[in-house]
Amino acid sequence: MIDSKTSVLIISDGRIGHIHRSEGLFEAINKFHSTSVRTLKISSNFLIPKALLPRLARILSPKLYLWFVHGLRGQAWRGMFDQRVDLIISAGGATLGANRALAVLADIPNIYIGKLRHIQRSDIALSLTPYAIRGTPVPRTLPVQPVKINPDDFPVPQQLGTLNDKSPFSLGVLIGGPTKDVPFNHADWKKLAELIKEIAELGHITLVISTSPRTPDIVYSLLGEGLGSNVSLIDFRTSGPNSAHPVFSCDAILVTADSSSMATEAIAARRPVIVLQSETPAQTADLAELERQQSENRLAILPLKSARAATIINGARTLEPLKLNHLDVLGATILEDLNWPFGTPDRMKEQKPETLQPAAIKPQIVILAGPSGAGKSTFIEQIKQGNGDPAIDAAITHAIAHWPLIEATNMLRDAITRQEHPDRFGTLFPKENFVLHYDITAIHRADYANFEADPVLSFLKSARIMGAVNIFPDRNVLLSQYVDRKNRRNRSKNIFRKAWRNLITPRLRKLNAFLFGTRFRPEAELYQSPTWLNSVYAEWCTYLNSTNSSNPSFPIFYFEPSKSTSDRITFDHLDQSRFFTPKSSQK
Repeated sequence: MIDSKTSVLIISDGRIGHIHRSEGLFEAINKFHSTSVRTLKISSNFLIPKALLPRLARILSPKLYLWFVHGLRGQAWRGMFDQRVDLIISAGGATLGANRALAVLADIPNIYIGKLRHIQRSDIALSLTPYAIRGTPVPRTLPVQPVKINPDDFPVPQQLGTLNDKSPFSLGVLIGGPTKDVPFNHADWKKLAELIKEIAELGHITLVISTSPRTPDIVYSLLGEGLGSNVSLIDFRTSGPNSAHPVFSCDAILVTADSSSMATEAIAARRPVIVLQSETPAQTADLAELERQQSENRLAILPLKSARAATIINGARTLEPLKLNHLDVLGATILEDLNWPFGTPDRMKEQKPETLQPAAIKPQIVILAGPSGAGKSTFIEQIKQGNGDPAIDAAITHAIAHWPLIEATNMLRDAITRQEHPDRFGTLFPKENFVLHYDITAIHRADYANFEADPVLSFLKSARIMGAVNIFPDRNVLLSQYVDRKNRRNRSKNIFRKAWRNLITPRLRKLNAFLFGTRFRPEAELYQSPTWLNSVYAEWCTYLNSTNSSNPSFPIFYFEPSKSTSDRITFDHLDQSRFFTPKSSQK
C-alpha cells in the first residue's frame, strides 16, 4: 500500500527536452497527490548505437544490461533503492532499457514517455506519447507531450488585434538551433532576424525573445544589430535552463521548427503558436506531431522564407489555443490506467477531461499502399501542398493531408502479435481517424503467407475503411526510385552510420531470420524479378476487392508514378485491370 507521499525516480539522459517531459509527468502526479522526486542520470556506452539499445534490453538480463550499457554495477543501482521508490519515470530512447531493467529488478510500476520500440508492453506499466504514427504501440495518446509548463501560472492571453488597429500585445519568440532533420542555415537565420525587426518596427508589439543551447552565435550577432526598446532578449548562455518562462506570458508565441518540445510548451501554455519552418525539413515524428497540432488548429506552420509580420499576426488570430490544462489530463490518465491506491481527487470524480472519454464510433481509415520506394511519401507531400489529383474524393484528400499517419512496420506487427486481446483495436492504434501507410511487399519480407495473415490488416476489421489509394510504379521506375531514395538517405548519414546500415544491419537481419526460422529477403533482391512485382500488385488488388465486396462504399484509386522533364514526380491514373480483373468483369 502506497502511503501519503509517493516517491518518484526520474531516469535522465541529460537532454533538456526529455528532462522537461519527465518533470511534466511528475508535476501532473503532484497536482493530485503529494510526491517527492529523485533523479538518476545515466550515460550509455558510446560504442553501442542508440537504435540497438531496446533490442539489447530484451536480450540481456536486467543486471547485465545495466552494467554493459550504462556501467551500473549492482551496488550502484541498488543504492537508488536504499530509500523507497514507488514509481520510475523516463523519456527518450536512451533511457528506455534502464527504465525497464530497474522496474523489473525492483518490481515497481514504471512510466515511459515515448515509443516502446522493441520493449514488450508487459515490461512498461504505462507508456505515454502524443505520436500517432510510425506503427508503435500507443496505449494512451495525449493532447500534447508531457511538459512541465503549468498554464495556470500565466495570465490569460489577450485577443490579438489586426495589423492596422495598432492594439498593443506581446509576442514571444523561442529560438532553437539547427539539427540533422531541421537544418537551419545562415540564410534562414538572417530571414528570422529580418522578420523580428519588421515586427519590432511596428511599435505596438512587445517582443520577448529566448534562445536555447543549440542557438548558434550568428543568431546573437544578427539580433544584436539595432533592436528597439520594445524587444528583450533572454540569452541562454548567461540565463541558463528554465529561463524562458517570460515568453509563456506573452499573448502569442513564435517557435523555430527544430524543437517540438518548445512548440509543445507554447501549446501547453494555452497560447496561439506559429512554427517557423526551414526550407528542407525531414519527415520526422516531431514534424508529424506538429502537423497533428496544426490539424487541431492549435498552431500554424509557416515557411520562414515567406513569413511576414502580417502573416504571423493574421495566422495567430485564427488559431484556437488549448483550453484544458494538460497536467489535469495527464494526472487523470495515470490515475485511471495504473489504478493506484492514491484515492481519486474529488474534482476528478466530478468531472473527467473530455479527451479521456472512449471513442463513440469506430475510427475511419484511409489506406495508402504500394511497394517500398514507390513514392507514397511524395504523394502525401504533393497533396499537402495542394497538388492532389482532383479525381480523388475531397474527403480522402483532406484525410491524407491532415490525419495522423501510421506506418505498418514490423514493430507494429510484433506489438499486435504480443497483445493479450488482439481484437482490442484502441490499445495499439489511436482512437481518432488516421491514414495507414502500407508497404505491400512487407508480407514477403516478413514471410507471411498472404495479406490475410498480416496482423496489421486484421485490425482493419475494427475500423471503417474510408478509401484506398494505391501507388503502383513500373518495375524499372521502382528500382530507380528505390536506389535514389537509398542514396539520399546515405548522404544524410556520417561514415559510421553508413557502415552500420550497409554492412551490419543486413547481417543482423539475416541472423535474426536464421534464429527465428524465417526468411530474409531485402527489397532490392525482390525487385529484380521481372514478374514478381506484377504478381504482388495482382495479389493486393484481389485482397482489396475482396475487402471492398463486404463494404462496397469505399472507393479505390490506382496511380503510377513517373518523372516529368523537370525531374518532378507526377502520378498518373492506372487501370487496375492491368493486374487484376474484377469478378464482375470475368466471363
